[in-house]
Parts: sequence; structure tokens; C-alpha cells
Amino acid sequence: MKEILKFRQSVKEFCSKYDMIITPVVRFILYLIMYMTLNSMTGYSTAFGSTKVAVLMAVISAVTSDGIGLGLGALLLTGQLFSANVEIGAVFLLLFLVLYCAYIRFFPKASWIILFMPFFYIIKFQYFMPILAGMTAGFTGMVPAAFGCIFYFFLKHTADYVALSSSSAEGYKYIFQHLVQDKTLLLTIIVFAVVIVLTYIIYRMSFAYSWYVAIITGGVVEIILFLVGTLSMEVEVSLA
Repeated sequence: MKEILKFRQSVKEFCSKYDMIITPVVRFILYLIMYMTLNSMTGYSTAFGSTKVAVLMAVISAVTSDGIGLGLGALLLTGQLFSANVEIGAVFLLLFLVLYCAYIRFFPKASWIILFMPFFYIIKFQYFMPILAGMTAGFTGMVPAAFGCIFYFFLKHTADYVALSSSSAEGYKYIFQHLVQDKTLLLTIIVFAVVIVLTYIIYRMSFAYSWYVAIITGGVVEIILFLVGTLSMEVEVSLA
């Protein structure tokens, strides 16, 4: 345990010493991954889906604020969705504007949770997100976690709608109907909110290795809640 703590301290000292170089590089890599992930989930527009566009946006995001990064991500998705269906693109833009006006402008540092939720879903690591959000953003992480889930399921249902080229339903009606009826989405939002609060409370307690306890407790509680939810709400959630 002491060796782990020494290693963590040495890493913190190294990062602090070369912060001017490391931070932009890490931010560039993370934002590039995020933008490429969004393109892989949509791919309706070759212009917005270009690798050059993703690299350029990642460079801008690396040297600016998280709010700018989120705005560029929203711009990318809006362009992609408008290319798929005008109604769906307009609905997404409206949702983002509501989120920005009601939350992001006041808590910009928690916007990364929204940005990387789709990536965590793709790599099948989404259930660690509420633990990470609770330890980094605290109570303020509940709203972006919820919207991150909503945006992911929004993109998922959009892909389903586009695949059903013979569907006569209007785009926005199809998306809203499936979002409202999606019990998996509802269960995920509730469980994530509980885990974020619990993890943050334990993490902030002043006892040795509180962050270890926060991770373990948050993980166990999350498994239990999803298990109870799958049985009571009759939804399919992989507990693997």
C-alpha cells in the first residue's frame, strides 16, 4: 500500500512539474477520442465525420475550456443529426440549449461527464462513470450524468429510426416515444444519481483510504440497485 501511495505522489509531482505540456496533450487525446466516438455513433455526414474536423476540434478543445469542448461536441452532433433527419437535429439542438441554459453555464467543470458518457458506453465501462463523477464532481455530477445517459440513448434510438427507412413515424415523435418508454434509461438515471451521492459522501469523509471505500461501496451498491431494478422493472441490464 505504501508503494502505491509513493507512486501516486511521484506521478502527481511529475504532472505538476510539467503541467503546461502534459495537460494540453492529455486534453487533446481525450477530446479526440470523444469526437471520434460521436462520429462512430452517427456517421450521417461525411463533412462533420471527417478525421480532420475531429482533430481540429480536439486541438481547439485542448487549449480552451470544457465549455468550448462541449459546445463543439454539440455542434458536431447537431450537424450529424440534421444530416440524418431535420426534425431529430432540431430536437437535439433544443435539448442541448435547455441543458446549457439551465445547468452548464453555472457548472461548466462537470460538462466532461456529458461528453464522455457515450465513450464509456461503447467500451462497456459506463457503470464506472457515476463513481468517477461522484469523486470528481460531487452532487453537481447528477445532472450531467443524467443528460449524458439521455444523449446516449437519444443517439441509439436515432440510429434505430434511421435504420427503419420505411418507418412512417415522424422523427421527433419516434425518439420521444422511445425515450419515455425506455425503462433501462430511467433505471440507469436513478441508480447513477444514488451512486454519485453515496460515493461523494464517503469520499469526502476524513478517514484513511476513504476513496478506496468510496469506490468499493459505490460499486457494490450499484450492482445491488441494478439487480433489484432488473427484477422489479423487468428490464435487461448486464451485471457482468
